[in-house]
Amino acid sequence: SNEHEADDDTIYQVVLNDEAQYSIWPLHRELPAGWHAEGTQGPRDACLARIEIWQPRVNAFLRLFKEIKLCKRRNFILMI
Repeated sequence: SNEHEADDDTIYQVVLNDEAQYSIWPLHRELPAGWHAEGTQGPRDACLARIEIWQPRVNAFLRLFKEIKLCKRRNFILMI
């Protein structure tokens, strides 16, 4: 049996780190170093659904940001 399936009453929170990586964490547990609460709390499935909404957008933004940094280093102009 999975730990997450064992306690259906657990309230989770959506958390993220400085690298814009999202995860969920039980609300009653202290957050690991480097992670902070995003603001969403609720059942596991609701928190996972919140991540599914934002993570693709964050990934696209991070790819664009890396391209911009690369172009600046090489003195290219990026046309958006």
